[in-house]
Amino acid sequence: MVRAALVGAVFAAVASLSTSSRAAVVQEETYFFTGVCSDCRGDVSATLVLEGYTQGESLTKADFVSFSYSGSNIVPAFTISPSDLYNITGLIPTDLPAPAQVILSFYVSPTNFWAYSDGNWYVNASDYGTNGTWSVPEPSTWAMMLLGFAGLGFAGYRRTRKPRSIAV
Repeated sequence: MVRAALVGAVFAAVASLSTSSRAAVVQEETYFFTGVCSDCRGDVSATLVLEGYTQGESLTKADFVSFSYSGSNIVPAFTISPSDLYNITGLIPTDLPAPAQVILSFYVSPTNFWAYSDGNWYVNASDYGTNGTWSVPEPSTWAMMLLGFAGLGFAGYRRTRKPRSIAV
C-alpha cells in the first residue's frame, strides 16, 4: 500500500511539473472532433494533432502534425500526414468543448475536411453532418489516466511475482 501511494505521489509530481512548464516547451496537443452524421450511420470522430499551436489563433501548416478520421459507412477511415496536407485554415477557440471552424485540404483522397463554427461538417461533400464539436482533454485527465495505468501495472506486477520457497 505504501508503494502504491509513493508511485501515485511521483506521478502527481511529474504531472504537475509538466503542466507548470507548459508555456516554455513546444508541445503536441491533441484535439478531438465528434459529429452526428446526417447522411451516414451514427456518429463520427476525428483527431487533430498540432504542435506549438496557441488556441484562439489562426491555424497554419507549421502547426500541423496529423489528422485522423474515424470513417463511416460512406467514407472509410483515413489519416493525413504533413506531406499529405495542402492547407489548413481556421482556429480552435480557447473555450472548449465547442464548434470551431477548421478547414483542411489534402493532396490525397479524400481531398478535404471542413468543420464550421455552426457545428456543420463535411468530408469531400460526400459525408456530412451536424453537431460538430472539438474538445481537448484537461491535464488533470491525463494525470488521472497515467495514475490509473500505473496502478494497473503495479497490481499486475504484484500478482505475477511468485513467492520464494524456503529450503529447510
